[in-house]
Amino acid sequence: MTSLNISLFLSAELGRRKENNPRYSLRAFAKLLDLDPGYLSSVIARKRILSMMAAHKVSIALKLSDLETRKLLEAAGTQALERTISKQGFTSKKSQIQIQEIDQDIYASISDMIHYLILEGTFLRDFQPDARWISRRFNVTVIEAEQAIARLIRLGLLTSSNGAIVKSSQSLITKDLSKTNSALKASQRQILKSALKALENDPIEHRDTTGMTMSIDPKKIPLAKQMIQDFTNQLCEMLESGERTEVFQLSVSLFSLERNLTTSV
Repeated sequence: MTSLNISLFLSAELGRRKENNPRYSLRAFAKLLDLDPGYLSSVIARKRILSMMAAHKVSIALKLSDLETRKLLEAAGTQALERTISKQGFTSKKSQIQIQEIDQDIYASISDMIHYLILEGTFLRDFQPDARWISRRFNVTVIEAEQAIARLIRLGLLTSSNGAIVKSSQSLITKDLSKTNSALKASQRQILKSALKALENDPIEHRDTTGMTMSIDPKKIPLAKQMIQDFTNQLCEMLESGERTEVFQLSVSLFSLERNLTTSV
């Protein structure tokens, strides 16, 4: 999916409306979008970024399609991430590396958590490309470790050279995040079980479990999902910027309690 230039998008939309009505103004456009005229002018002039909430307003006012809305929210999220990185004073690795997309068929082969433990484990300062070491470190059998390594190399997600194994791409994402399948669900169940185990066994200094119950407008779910994705990207940028000594898992859930309670009866 190509990146959307927000400034050009809004400028073009304003220009199109002026062609249909020469008297149409930026103030009228701002009123339609429910945005402050000065703020909108600054966004078009690239002096300010379009916030996620403002992007949501734009998508509703302009009656954008699902694909157009997703592109707008992703573009706004990218701008917010770049601003955060700039303020924190470190360079974005994600802007420097290639993000590899994997289709759901491949994901089905590596959905078990051991594969991601190995992939991320390669960045640890004390990592050893040995199935016995992986077995001891990540609490799996030697056979499971050997099979996972072989599978990751076969799929091109790990490369082996001179006795070392290296993750081929620092970031992996699954294609078409709007869809799910049994492998994705199984992976999520594994993550939730691990979270429960951490809740029972890990000291609070090494974990965080936060929950919030709220009444919401369900139409804002697409915006919420994009904001969650942007937050996880920002947190990943910050946490991976130092020396890596341990593999952690971040999991954020947003779901309807009413549907959940209804289906569980």
